[in-house]
Amino acid sequence: MILLLAFAIHISGNLAEIIRGPVNGTYAAGSNILLTCIVRDDHDNIFWEDVGANKRIFIGRDKQTEQPKYTNFEISSVAGNYSLIIRNARTSDGGEYSCRNGDQNLNAVITVEDGPVVALFVNDTSNFSKDQYTLTVGETVVVTCRAKNCRRNVSLELSFGYKGWITPTTTMRRQNGSYFDVYVTHSHTVHRTDNPFLCRVLGLPRDLQAEKIVNILYIPLCNVIRSGNNVECVCEANPPVYEYTMFVNGEKKSVNKSLTFSDYITANYSCSAVNTIGTGYSSSRFISNASAIGIIAILCGMTVCCPLLVYLFMVRYRKIRRQRIPTNSYESSIRTSINPNVYEENSYHASASVINGEIDEPECIYATVYANTPKEKFVTFKDVQFEKHLGESGYLERWTGKLRSSKEVIVSSPQANLSPMAQLNWLAFVKSLLDLPKIAYIAHVEGICIEMGRFYLLQEYVQNGTLRQKLKSIMYKSIKRNEEVTSTSSVLLQLASSLIHGIEFIQHQNFYHPGLSSDEVIVFNETSCKLYDFCTADFIQDKIDDIIKKVEKGVETRTLPPEAVFKRVYDKASEMWSLAATLWEIFTHGQKAKFNYLKELSQQEPFEGECSLKKPHNLDNDIYKMMTKCWSKQPNCRPRICKLKHKIDGKIITSSSQREIGETPEGYELMTIGAKIE
Repeated sequence: MILLLAFAIHISGNLAEIIRGPVNGTYAAGSNILLTCIVRDDHDNIFWEDVGANKRIFIGRDKQTEQPKYTNFEISSVAGNYSLIIRNARTSDGGEYSCRNGDQNLNAVITVEDGPVVALFVNDTSNFSKDQYTLTVGETVVVTCRAKNCRRNVSLELSFGYKGWITPTTTMRRQNGSYFDVYVTHSHTVHRTDNPFLCRVLGLPRDLQAEKIVNILYIPLCNVIRSGNNVECVCEANPPVYEYTMFVNGEKKSVNKSLTFSDYITANYSCSAVNTIGTGYSSSRFISNASAIGIIAILCGMTVCCPLLVYLFMVRYRKIRRQRIPTNSYESSIRTSINPNVYEENSYHASASVINGEIDEPECIYATVYANTPKEKFVTFKDVQFEKHLGESGYLERWTGKLRSSKEVIVSSPQANLSPMAQLNWLAFVKSLLDLPKIAYIAHVEGICIEMGRFYLLQEYVQNGTLRQKLKSIMYKSIKRNEEVTSTSSVLLQLASSLIHGIEFIQHQNFYHPGLSSDEVIVFNETSCKLYDFCTADFIQDKIDDIIKKVEKGVETRTLPPEAVFKRVYDKASEMWSLAATLWEIFTHGQKAKFNYLKELSQQEPFEGECSLKKPHNLDNDIYKMMTKCWSKQPNCRPRICKLKHKIDGKIITSSSQREIGETPEGYELMTIGAKIE
């Protein structure tokens, strides 16, 4: 008796203390469930029991049952962690489970529910059970997908014939308690390769989709094919062809699908094929063997003569090119003559045309810029000293450099693989920059140059670092002087005002700045900064795609709004989100703004409610309230930039006897949007 008592005392003295236990929850079927059981020391006297079945499942990490019900039950292998893992949970796995050590008994009740029911139908909204539809090419149908009993606000996508997924613009959600019923509708014109129709559900722990087989009817698609002396009409059709007719030079020759000739002649061969949908036609011209011999002789002669003619043409062409400047030109549906006063060389007439989106002379792209740019803006390539390669960003490649005058510049050039049409958009952007007045808020264009057919834009650069580097420097200096680090300093307010005025100006010029952050702004002096990495609407998609690629590679991208990340949409309302995030970085002395929706790019609706960043220390409540409005989930609820500008500038006015927007650099203007620009 004494020995048994001593043994019991020994056991109780070695019980592991459970410091965190499981919690109740509801889970979707097919998901992995984790019931937590963390102990202070790694002992093996932890028990897991199925309370309802009165069944012990595990002692320590050893499974105590072979019943099929528990085949998907596991124990964590981490030291001190005896959490129960239920893999690919089934509805039958629901119940009450207990994590015990003798003295402690921590229970949790879990419920496993079937996932949503997804169904797809075409036109007939009352018949979800119909397995197959018969449609005709060119017919417009209304496709509806429904997901019922969703535990979260999921989204739906459609696909036709595995040709990529689309997100329908018409979505309807109905909430029933804690469940959602989601419907999407899409008007679709049927193509013969659209089978099957598919719908998938996004936002669930497991993939879920519905499929409908579609029997697509179309008229015969035919080709006339020759094989020796036989000419055949080969057709693809649904339903099958029931009648063929063959023609030679327009004359009906056969009601079969092929013709055979003893003496094959040069002629136009055509056929018609009929099914219940309609009639398909095809025609080809074939030549006789005798005619073919003559053509071969001509081709042989051309093979000998053409290289000689091409060689003579290239010699002449290179001679002409050496007599003119190494530039490109572009003209779309008009002709451009270059002003002879712009160049030391003789003027020349350059033209090009655009056919089906392609430029017929790829070395003729830049004449309009040269023709309308003052001579002092032209810089020869040998006068540009390239110093540091900054890498590729979107469609551009960048360097820092110096001109012969020792003036520092940022050098930008389109990447070599940029399409001709994209180069034209870049050209229009450069032309717009050249037309701008010299403004204190944006990097001024120092010049342009072309070398070996490549275009370079030269913008001013002051080696004061980025805005974020400047903010960190301000904070470190304040700490070193034992001064309070505050968001209300006049320097920060003036930097913020300078940034807002710059964004307002580029918006007024129909430019955009996707990816705006304190790392993408350069400092000009103590109280002002400059923008340089903005673009036109033509390049927004390229810039966003480049930013998303960096996110997927683990590079932080902090300030893009959710509609840009998930829908590739970016407008002035989107810019307000990024601007407010950059202002937050200013008022926190260079901390990086991070929004939770960037953690999961695959979600369509990454967060519920509004998203904001913590209020910076001592920041004015009205300014912070205005910034949080800029982070509204609905773009149309975000304030306009003029309101944010007035709020910041008003704070500067009230904190100083006179408005201090910062000193205006010599030779620059401080622009007020709406004022007349001379």
